Amino acid sequence: MTVTAAPRSGSVEQAGADLARGRPVVLAGGDAGHLVLAARTATPEGVAFLVRHTSGVLRAAMSAADLERLDLPPVAALAEIVGDDGDLVPAGELVLFAARHDLALVSVDEVVRYRRHAEPQVERAAEARLPLREGEFRAIGYREVRGGAEHLALVHGELGDGEDVLVVIHPECPAGALPASLGCGCGAHLRSGLAAVVEEGRGVLVYLRGQPRCGALHDTAAAPPDDVRVAQVLRDLGVRSPRLRRGSSATT
Repeated sequence: MTVTAAPRSGSVEQAGADLARGRPVVLAGGDAGHLVLAARTATPEGVAFLVRHTSGVLRAAMSAADLERLDLPPVAALAEIVGDDGDLVPAGELVLFAARHDLALVSVDEVVRYRRHAEPQVERAAEARLPLREGEFRAIGYREVRGGAEHLALVHGELGDGEDVLVVIHPECPAGALPASLGCGCGAHLRSGLAAVVEEGRGVLVYLRGQPRCGALHDTAAAPPDDVRVAQVLRDLGVRSPRLRRGSSATT
């Protein structure tokens, strides 16, 4: 049998809409794929489809112990997709399977990227006035929603309309924070970044904690362009158009 149709829209939004309507979704990850069905909207037909095209062993997305501890109902049922011979359908054939049955197909990586961008990754925790040698700053603390890692935004001046705001991104470096450290120049780069913000008259230095590294001042090349934490911090501060500073010793 030749199938020329493509699988239904592979967007995570479409997959979520299908799950809400009680339709199974193909989830690709690793060397095989799973059929996923939302428990809340599951129908006898949907469960029968999962049993027919999978190993027949349906599992909850969370363990029974965790569901009981959190007093939650099962969120989703999933099972590995198998062929008529009982063998797992390889990843390369999942597109054909999804097209044949008119199912949405998404990958685990796509779901992770979607959640990182669509869901809050950081929340504002505290704010205080912070006079430094370089100038006056507002220190605004942020906490990651998952994991609890804490980051710091040092804001100088009024950010106004948020356009063309100087932004410096600096990774945590315990060695560079020591006044007498001769092992790296991170402390000097941090002070240089603060001074640049003050000289500009307004700007933000984002101090990323939880990922210690010895590195120079970050710029567009060194700072991950898809770092959602930084993007959400800047959005919370009202920075609409950041201008990332290029340091003389920036790393890539």
